[in-house]
Amino acid sequence: MPHPAEPEELDPTRVGQQPALRGGRRAGWLIPTGIVAAVAVAMLAVTVQLDPLLPPIGIVVIVVLYLAMVVCAVAIRAPATRGLVFAWLAAAIAVVALLALLLVLLRVVGA
Repeated sequence: MPHPAEPEELDPTRVGQQPALRGGRRAGWLIPTGIVAAVAVAMLAVTVQLDPLLPPIGIVVIVVLYLAMVVCAVAIRAPATRGLVFAWLAAAIAVVALLALLLVLLRVVGA
């Protein structure tokens, strides 16, 4: 066990110490998340005919979250902090897309 004053050894098997979170390149997060966001926006845009309320809200939230990623890519200098913020924002984009599509489905099937 390391002494409290000594730095902790990096264990790449721990989720929080994965290379992508510790110092991944910005493009390694922005490009795949941009693809996910574009697909989600396209799917929500198709569902606007089914429900005119929820898809536009989902689209706006996804676009705002992706813009937050772009701002973080420029504003956050520390690679570990930036990777953590990227991971949370990418997960938030996926969750918002999934919830928006599920809510549209529930409203259409329940109607």
